[in-house]
Amino acid sequence: PAPPNQPIVRRPQAVFDSALNVTRPVAHISEINSVALKPVRQKPELPSKPFLPQVKALYDYSAQDLDELSFKEGDIIEVINEHEGGWWSGKLRGKEGLMPANYLQKL
Repeated sequence: PAPPNQPIVRRPQAVFDSALNVTRPVAHISEINSVALKPVRQKPELPSKPFLPQVKALYDYSAQDLDELSFKEGDIIEVINEHEGGWWSGKLRGKEGLMPANYLQKL
C-alpha cells in the first residue's frame, strides 16, 4: 500500500498506435496529479549589490593619468573609497579610477 498523502502511481499501460505502428505508454490521472503535487522550485535570490555612496560631478574632468577617471558635469559617480589627500576612487559607466574630490558633491 502507498503511504498516506501520497498518490498511487500505477505502472503505465501500453497502447498500440496504429498510425505510427508503435506501442507507447499511457499516463494515468494519478501519475499526472503526482507531478502537479511536486513543489515548484524558485530561483534563489541573488545577493544584493553592496551600497556605494554616490557623488555628483560639479565640473568636467579629463583624466591626466591612466589610473584617473574622466567625467562630465552632472555625472553621478559611485564612490569606492575616500582617500586622504583630496583624491577618491570612483566608478562610472563600468570604469574605475581616481578622481579629484573637490570636483564632486556628495549626494
